[in-house]
Amino acid sequence: MEASRRCYAAKCYLYVADAWYLPEKVNVGYDISFTRHFYKPQPLRLLEEIRAEILALEREAEELLEKVIGPADRNNNRGGQQCLNQERKKNLRSR
Repeated sequence: MEASRRCYAAKCYLYVADAWYLPEKVNVGYDISFTRHFYKPQPLRLLEEIRAEILALEREAEELLEKVIGPADRNNNRGGQQCLNQERKKNLRSR
């Protein structure tokens, strides 16, 4: 029991000065944080790379839509496609 108090004091009081515990609730064993020990963070992608991927996905989606519903009539603004494209371009430019 005294060993657990010393261990608790040595490890916990370093971080929280007024820490406390109930000895009758102490369990014997280990809790290993796998994330803390084994997680290797991936580097963040560049914004230009992400933007290019989004635009490529939009083009692919538009091609698939054209296969399903036919080409959009740009003059009549069929389905609001032209309006959507212009709105997307404005949003991308404003970022």
